Amino acid sequence: MTPLPWRRDRHGLPPLAECPKVADLPEPKLSAGARYLGTELASDATARVADHGLGGAGSCRLNLSAEALDVVRLAGAFRIPAASVRGAVGHRSDSPQAHRFAVRWQHGEHHLTTRFELSPVKPAAGSTKKTADRGAQPWVRALSKIAKENA
Repeated sequence: MTPLPWRRDRHGLPPLAECPKVADLPEPKLSAGARYLGTELASDATARVADHGLGGAGSCRLNLSAEALDVVRLAGAFRIPAASVRGAVGHRSDSPQAHRFAVRWQHGEHHLTTRFELSPVKPAAGSTKKTADRGAQPWVRALSKIAKENA
């Protein structure tokens, strides 16, 4: 059997910040349905983090507020506090991967990268107006601004 190009390991991460209940989430700057793709060590993209349920990909709801990026998912909701955000990267809006982005953040002594793929925006039923789907760029800009404010 061929080994996978990445591995899921436990890295001794301290407990994650708890995400509030959905009804108690702060007012969002941005909110969207997405797919959580995974978290890895920033220093080694092949070292996927399995601690605290971070190892499994799946559907999620993202809620970005002044306080945090809340990731609500069945496999375990978690919060990336605004003060922990170190940056974000994404693809150009004309790229086939324009809906993907990554958040760089610090948790304890660990520098992590968490990846997401946004659900594509669809025009409302019966709408004659075209909606501009800018992919992940608004998320990358907002997260980068938070990182800069907390630097």
